[in-house]
Amino acid sequence: MKPYTLLLPLLVGLSGCLGPQIQPSTHSVSQIKTVLVVPIEAPPLEVTPDLLLTQQPNLAMLSETIPLDSMLDRKVYRGPGGVLIAGWVNETPAAKLPGGKAPWMPTMVLAQQIASQLSSDGAIKTVVTERYYKLPLANEARTAHLDNWRYPIRQWYKQAAASIDYSRFGADPLDAVLEVGLGGYSLWEKQVELQVLMKLVDPYTKRVLGRTRSETYLALGHAQALLSGDGEKFKQFVTQTGTELIADGLKYFGFLSRSKARP
Repeated sequence: MKPYTLLLPLLVGLSGCLGPQIQPSTHSVSQIKTVLVVPIEAPPLEVTPDLLLTQQPNLAMLSETIPLDSMLDRKVYRGPGGVLIAGWVNETPAAKLPGGKAPWMPTMVLAQQIASQLSSDGAIKTVVTERYYKLPLANEARTAHLDNWRYPIRQWYKQAAASIDYSRFGADPLDAVLEVGLGGYSLWEKQVELQVLMKLVDPYTKRVLGRTRSETYLALGHAQALLSGDGEKFKQFVTQTGTELIADGLKYFGFLSRSKARP
């Protein structure tokens, strides 16, 4: 999928911070018959311009003369459909969604898509963890300051060994673990950024066998329209585009043939 050229320099810079990709050997991949798929906690969605300032133009005008932090709080809050968003709020968000629903976690959706693609021909058995792996981030650091989130994501991706002990996970033996996270995740003007990070891990030695990333920037429209209602348009984009990016990663690892991967 062709990136949106206006943001290409930013994309190149971020990719460089993540370190080189690693392609596993053909032999090691050919031996894999059982895979555990683990979603890694995603950062909050970054929205520019801020949703509150878009919805209340008078605040945007005031911000030209008065610092916003003197009037508003910048927090991570639950937006439409449970999407976690980093932005300005003029009141303290509710601690929980109606009905006790958990926030929407995009990597949980992507993990299910990975499992579906890997098991499509029946050659590989897949299991997806019921919960996502939380980033090693203290509660006081879980703020709308997104650099707090970017650092542990970069560290997770660059690690040569997994930080989770998978050797005793479940009753059935595992051949490999596939972790999936998000590097880029934002709405900027009318553009959507999505970068999928994937790591293939030996569950017994914790050694990283492979890692890859695939990303796209697309012009889809204003954030308000994408996140209207329950945010279904945005969620649909993440699911559909994420599925294509995942196919790129699985092909790089050697799981998918050229006919199965997207052009």
